[in-house]
Amino acid sequence: MKLLRPRPEETHAARWEETPPSRMNPLFPLRTRPLLIPLMFLVLLAVLGALLLQQASTRNSSQPAPHWIALHLVGTGRSNFAAIGARVTVSAGDKSWTAWVRGQDASHATNPLYFDVALLRSVDVVEIFWPDGRVERLTGLSVDRSYSLREGASTA
Repeated sequence: MKLLRPRPEETHAARWEETPPSRMNPLFPLRTRPLLIPLMFLVLLAVLGALLLQQASTRNSSQPAPHWIALHLVGTGRSNFAAIGARVTVSAGDKSWTAWVRGQDASHATNPLYFDVALLRSVDVVEIFWPDGRVERLTGLSVDRSYSLREGASTA
């Protein structure tokens, strides 16, 4: 199919030239084609944004929030004040989690220690192995709380 269009120098004269098939698009004239790509990009962004929001809202509402417990250790006596080298084991039911207080640089240690206890509502036993060899066992700690534990104290 050939479309005929007037030459630019002629308005309504009798001479017409053929439009090559690669440039024929009756829906979008040549003047609006440069706007087509940014418009399609914006539509694509809007659709992807709507899909991501829908996915995030369904994911967050369908899953219960996980529970956690945070323990900040303070060493006294023979152990260092930052409790670097202390090992903590948190037990709940048949599961247990272990973490160590490590020295990251000269002024910061990995303290407090965070434990993600998933969907469990309580913690059975928290065992602290201090760097000087002392071992403390704590019971009755609840989840979704932060505790500051001082070496030698048997309660939170």
